[in-house]
Amino acid sequence: MRRKWQKIAIGCLLLVFLAGGLAYYERANIRTFFLVDQIHHSKHILSTAQIKLNLQPTLSTKNTKTTNHLSQTYRKRLANLNTGIGKAKVIVNPYKTSPLTGLILVKTKAATRVSVSVQGDSSKTTIKKRYKSLMLIALAS
Repeated sequence: MRRKWQKIAIGCLLLVFLAGGLAYYERANIRTFFLVDQIHHSKHILSTAQIKLNLQPTLSTKNTKTTNHLSQTYRKRLANLNTGIGKAKVIVNPYKTSPLTGLILVKTKAATRVSVSVQGDSSKTTIKKRYKSLMLIALAS
């Protein structure tokens, strides 16, 4: 009876070693498949330092030249504008980046209080803003 239990115990140990070996082999295959353990020696692979540098946020100056050129154009148009509210010019989407914005060029003889009203579908959706202090509205240089 004792020999029988020894054989069963040895058989169980062999089964455990076999299962463990297969599991290790499969784990190695999965790691290789998911590129966890791969080491690249190619020159075309980015280093960790370069990847971190590439992920850092930067200030975009893509539209700066265009914006400055448009601002200069609007300053010239304002300088050549005749005085009076009837001579005002409205430019929709002046910087070509936001279609729901507008720029109003108005020249007055004296400093003027400004009141702005954006008409909505009803009086509840109409936006009105009255500036209490005297304002000089100009394009920033």
